[in-house]
Amino acid sequence: MLEKVIKILGWVILGAAALISVLFFLMPSEAPEMQAAMDALDGATGADKIAGVDAAASNWGGFIMYACEILALLCAAMFVIFEIGGVIVDGFASPKTLIKPAIAIVAIVVVVVVAWALADGIAPHTIGIQKAGYTPGEAYSDIKLAEAGLWMTYIAGAAAILALVYGAISRLWK
Repeated sequence: MLEKVIKILGWVILGAAALISVLFFLMPSEAPEMQAAMDALDGATGADKIAGVDAAASNWGGFIMYACEILALLCAAMFVIFEIGGVIVDGFASPKTLIKPAIAIVAIVVVVVVAWALADGIAPHTIGIQKAGYTPGEAYSDIKLAEAGLWMTYIAGAAAILALVYGAISRLWK
Protein backbone atom coordinates (compact mmCIF):
# COMPACT_ATOMS: atom_id res chain seq x y z
CA MET A 1 0.00 0.00 0.00
CA LEU A 2 2.78 2.41 0.94
CA GLU A 3 4.57 1.65 -2.31
CA LYS A 4 1.44 2.61 -4.27
CA VAL A 5 1.16 5.90 -2.36
CA ILE A 6 4.81 6.69 -3.05
CA LYS A 7 4.41 5.80 -6.72
CA ILE A 8 1.26 7.94 -7.11
CA LEU A 9 2.84 10.93 -5.32
CA GLY A 10 5.95 10.58 -7.48
CA TRP A 11 3.90 10.59 -10.68
CA VAL A 12 1.87 13.61 -9.50
CA ILE A 13 5.04 15.56 -8.76
CA LEU A 14 6.62 14.49 -12.04
CA GLY A 15 3.47 15.53 -13.92
CA ALA A 16 3.39 18.92 -12.18
CA ALA A 17 7.06 19.47 -13.00
CA ALA A 18 6.48 18.51 -16.64
CA LEU A 19 3.47 20.85 -16.89
CA ILE A 20 5.43 23.74 -15.40
CA SER A 21 8.33 23.03 -17.76
CA VAL A 22 6.06 23.06 -20.83
CA LEU A 23 4.31 26.24 -19.68
CA PHE A 24 7.67 27.88 -19.05
CA PHE A 25 8.58 27.48 -22.72
CA LEU A 26 5.12 28.35 -24.05
CA MET A 27 4.49 31.53 -22.03
CA PRO A 28 6.03 34.83 -23.15
CA SER A 29 9.32 35.86 -21.54
CA GLU A 30 9.34 38.40 -18.74
CA ALA A 31 13.10 38.89 -18.92
CA PRO A 32 13.01 42.52 -20.12
CA GLU A 33 10.58 43.55 -17.36
CA MET A 34 12.60 41.68 -14.72
CA GLN A 35 15.84 43.30 -15.92
CA ALA A 36 14.23 46.75 -15.76
CA ALA A 37 12.99 46.06 -12.23
CA MET A 38 16.44 44.85 -11.16
CA ASP A 39 18.11 47.92 -12.70
CA ALA A 40 15.71 50.14 -10.74
CA LEU A 41 16.88 48.49 -7.51
CA ASP A 42 20.56 49.30 -8.11
CA GLY A 43 21.91 51.09 -5.05
CA ALA A 44 19.01 50.07 -2.78
CA THR A 45 19.55 48.53 0.65
CA GLY A 46 19.19 44.81 1.31
CA ALA A 47 15.60 44.99 2.62
CA ASP A 48 14.50 47.20 -0.28
CA LYS A 49 16.08 44.81 -2.78
CA ILE A 50 14.25 41.86 -1.22
CA ALA A 51 10.93 43.72 -1.41
CA GLY A 52 11.63 44.83 -4.99
CA VAL A 53 12.54 41.33 -6.15
CA ASP A 54 9.44 39.96 -4.44
CA ALA A 55 7.26 42.49 -6.26
CA ALA A 56 9.00 41.92 -9.60
CA ALA A 57 8.83 38.15 -9.27
CA SER A 58 5.11 38.03 -8.56
CA ASN A 59 4.27 37.58 -12.26
CA TRP A 60 4.50 34.37 -14.30
CA GLY A 61 8.27 33.94 -13.83
CA GLY A 62 7.84 34.30 -10.08
CA PHE A 63 5.11 31.68 -10.12
CA ILE A 64 7.41 29.24 -11.90
CA MET A 65 10.20 29.93 -9.43
CA TYR A 66 7.93 29.44 -6.41
CA ALA A 67 6.32 26.34 -7.93
CA CYS A 68 9.74 24.78 -8.51
CA GLU A 69 10.76 25.58 -4.93
CA ILE A 70 7.55 24.01 -3.61
CA LEU A 71 8.09 20.90 -5.74
CA ALA A 72 11.68 20.58 -4.55
CA LEU A 73 10.63 20.95 -0.91
CA LEU A 74 7.81 18.45 -1.43
CA CYS A 75 10.24 15.92 -2.92
CA ALA A 76 12.70 16.44 -0.06
CA ALA A 77 9.93 16.10 2.53
CA MET A 78 8.63 12.92 0.90
CA PHE A 79 12.13 11.46 0.83
CA VAL A 80 12.75 12.25 4.49
CA ILE A 81 9.33 11.07 5.66
CA PHE A 82 9.37 7.79 3.74
CA GLU A 83 13.01 7.03 4.52
CA ILE A 84 12.55 7.70 8.23
CA GLY A 85 9.39 5.62 8.09
CA GLY A 86 11.31 2.81 6.43
CA VAL A 87 14.08 2.96 9.02
CA ILE A 88 11.52 2.85 11.85
CA VAL A 89 9.60 -0.06 10.29
CA ASP A 90 12.86 -1.97 9.75
CA GLY A 91 13.91 -1.09 13.30
CA PHE A 92 10.83 -2.73 14.75
CA ALA A 93 11.56 -5.86 12.72
CA SER A 94 15.25 -5.96 13.65
CA PRO A 95 16.63 -3.44 16.18
CA LYS A 96 20.21 -4.06 14.97
CA THR A 97 19.36 -2.23 11.72
CA LEU A 98 19.00 1.03 13.69
CA ILE A 99 22.68 1.15 14.68
CA LYS A 100 24.11 2.53 11.40
CA PRO A 101 21.38 5.18 10.88
CA ALA A 102 21.81 6.30 14.50
CA ILE A 103 25.57 6.65 14.03
CA ALA A 104 24.99 8.65 10.82
CA ILE A 105 22.48 10.97 12.53
CA VAL A 106 24.81 11.57 15.47
CA ALA A 107 27.69 12.28 13.06
CA ILE A 108 25.57 14.79 11.11
CA VAL A 109 24.52 16.54 14.33
CA VAL A 110 28.17 16.72 15.45
CA VAL A 111 29.22 18.18 12.08
CA VAL A 112 26.44 20.80 12.23
CA VAL A 113 27.33 21.79 15.81
CA VAL A 114 31.06 22.03 15.02
CA ALA A 115 30.38 24.03 11.85
CA TRP A 116 28.09 26.42 13.72
CA ALA A 117 30.76 26.88 16.41
CA LEU A 118 33.44 27.62 13.79
CA ALA A 119 31.33 30.22 11.97
CA ASP A 120 31.63 33.71 13.41
CA GLY A 121 29.18 35.61 11.18
CA ILE A 122 31.29 38.76 11.06
CA ALA A 123 31.10 40.75 7.83
CA PRO A 124 34.53 40.81 6.17
CA HIS A 125 36.45 43.96 5.28
CA THR A 126 36.19 43.48 1.52
CA ILE A 127 35.51 45.86 -1.31
CA GLY A 128 31.81 46.34 -1.88
CA ILE A 129 30.56 44.81 1.38
CA GLN A 130 28.64 48.02 2.11
CA LYS A 131 26.83 47.65 -1.23
CA ALA A 132 25.45 44.37 0.04
CA GLY A 133 24.03 46.17 3.07
CA TYR A 134 26.59 45.03 5.65
CA THR A 135 28.92 46.97 7.92
CA PRO A 136 32.42 45.47 8.03
CA GLY A 137 33.30 43.96 11.39
CA GLU A 138 29.71 43.51 12.60
CA ALA A 139 28.06 40.14 13.15
CA TYR A 140 25.08 39.05 11.05
CA SER A 141 23.00 35.89 11.38
CA ASP A 142 22.74 35.29 7.63
CA ILE A 143 26.52 35.48 7.24
CA LYS A 144 26.91 33.03 10.14
CA LEU A 145 24.47 30.64 8.44
CA ALA A 146 26.39 30.86 5.15
CA GLU A 147 29.71 30.32 6.93
CA ALA A 148 28.31 27.33 8.81
CA GLY A 149 27.22 25.84 5.48
CA LEU A 150 30.72 26.35 4.11
CA TRP A 151 32.30 24.76 7.18
CA MET A 152 29.94 21.76 6.84
CA THR A 153 31.09 21.41 3.23
CA TYR A 154 34.75 21.60 4.26
CA ILE A 155 34.27 19.02 7.03
CA ALA A 156 32.37 16.65 4.73
CA GLY A 157 35.06 17.03 2.05
CA ALA A 158 37.83 16.33 4.55
CA ALA A 159 35.93 13.27 5.82
CA ALA A 160 35.53 12.01 2.25
CA ILE A 161 39.26 12.43 1.58
CA LEU A 162 40.11 10.63 4.83
CA ALA A 163 37.72 7.80 3.90
CA LEU A 164 39.40 7.47 0.49
CA VAL A 165 42.86 7.38 2.06
CA TYR A 166 41.71 4.86 4.67
CA GLY A 167 40.13 2.70 1.96
CA ALA A 168 43.30 2.75 -0.12
CA ILE A 169 45.55 1.93 2.85
CA SER A 170 43.26 -0.82 4.14
CA ARG A 171 43.34 -2.50 0.70
CA LEU A 172 47.13 -2.52 0.81
CA TRP A 173 47.12 -4.46 4.10
CA LYS A 174 44.74 -7.15 2.81
